[in-house]
Amino acid sequence: MKPFQFFLIAGAIAVSATVSGTSIVSWSSASKPQLSVASSSHIPTQPSLQAQAEAVSNSSVTVASRVGSYPRQTFELVDEAQPGSDFYRFRERLKQAIRDRDSVFIRSIIPAGGLPTFAATTLTANDLNVDNPDAPFWQQIERAIAPGCVVYALARSLEADADSQTWVCPNVFASTYIETGAEIFIVGENVNVRQAASSSSPVIDVLSNEIVRHDSEVWQRGISDQERASLETFEGWRPIITPNGLRGYVSSRYSYTPSGYRALFEKIGGEWQMTVFLEGD
Repeated sequence: MKPFQFFLIAGAIAVSATVSGTSIVSWSSASKPQLSVASSSHIPTQPSLQAQAEAVSNSSVTVASRVGSYPRQTFELVDEAQPGSDFYRFRERLKQAIRDRDSVFIRSIIPAGGLPTFAATTLTANDLNVDNPDAPFWQQIERAIAPGCVVYALARSLEADADSQTWVCPNVFASTYIETGAEIFIVGENVNVRQAASSSSPVIDVLSNEIVRHDSEVWQRGISDQERASLETFEGWRPIITPNGLRGYVSSRYSYTPSGYRALFEKIGGEWQMTVFLEGD
């Protein structure tokens, strides 16, 4: 495998590597281009996320510690994959494979040489432990595609078919709302903010499709590797500060960051392949 190379395209730094003859590109969040998302079909959240969002009445909200407040900022995310389109059909097949824990299908869409990392190494299907139905990969990829996907015009593999689009999931990664890269996107309607990192903890606030701040003090006090890894699954709790200035926690099922796991998909040889699957800056 050739070492990773940094180069400039349209003012954005990209990381390039060649894996078994397939050149891939991933963007550093420090200079990641911000894509303007436009579609006639606005899908703030996937129905599955909305159906599982915890709806509560104002009477159930518990008083919690308060810090400085800040302006409320809502957002709309768009899923550009139109029903019946080629990529939409592929994504539906991928969703089914995730539900079935179909490792054979996953292996068929991962390049033989593996997927790149920022450490100039590669991850193979074996490294991702796809044959284990309980491996973190399954929740990580399910979570990545859940909010929706968009065409990512500024990243492309050199070996991608000439007529192939590059798709990125989740759409949060390419959102025009990103300013610092540290934003936390609460994806869903009536999502509970808990006083502590537990579903049995009192509700202190409710958020709907809003951008909130990260509670850095929690991280400074220390967080285990297991807790950190759980944030990219459906089982973690992300510490936040609400626009009202309340410190609390939101389930990782509904909280996303631009530096979380994202997947890029392109057609190579007429078949959809996952050319990038990574997290971090």
